[in-house]
Amino acid sequence: MANTLEREILERELRPRLCYLTKGDRGYGFHLHGERNRGAQYIRKIEPGSPADLSGLRSGDRVVEVNGENVEGETHQQ
Repeated sequence: MANTLEREILERELRPRLCYLTKGDRGYGFHLHGERNRGAQYIRKIEPGSPADLSGLRSGDRVVEVNGENVEGETHQQ
């Protein structure tokens, strides 16, 4: 069973956060990965120093909204 500190850390890690990105000369600097059975898109890889890196995106983050539009359940192509 997790102690209080472990629980607080886990809750902080799972909390949604806003990350604002502006496309750079070489793109946004992340790779997107979809999982069919989970119906979600996840950040797979972050390029160091990229807009994604500087915005606070992390590998493993789940994308839930883009430009104010909910994208949960959307495919990579959409």
